[in-house]
Amino acid sequence: MQGLRDEFQKVYSANDMVKFLYKASKIVLASHAAAVVLGILYVIPVIMITIGALNYKRCPVKKEIPVWLIVAGIMALIQLSVRFISKSKEWSSAITTIWGFVRLMLGLILLFWIILGSLWVYNAYGEVIYDNSDSENY
Repeated sequence: MQGLRDEFQKVYSANDMVKFLYKASKIVLASHAAAVVLGILYVIPVIMITIGALNYKRCPVKKEIPVWLIVAGIMALIQLSVRFISKSKEWSSAITTIWGFVRLMLGLILLFWIILGSLWVYNAYGEVIYDNSDSENY
């Protein structure tokens, strides 16, 4: 909230009321857009976790894929939450450094996990049968 207040104070210094309203509306729209994007970013990992949990021990082609979805979804939620918390207020320089390190490590772990999961998924791509529901690999 402090950031929005500072932005409005900068905008309020404009001499013209039309300029003030224009700049203020840009700030509000930007914050709503950011909230929508953040909401969407939280929905995708929840969907990943749900699909992985529903198909846990049910994937005949590659047993690791549902586990990959669950772990990737959880890691993405943790990464988004850490990013949101670390940016939510002013921290001391030592804490900011720690937040940066945590974000870096989570990002590297998630990158590794996405690469590993992509290998599992794309290696299983040719084994999946889409048109015969009686098949073992449907």
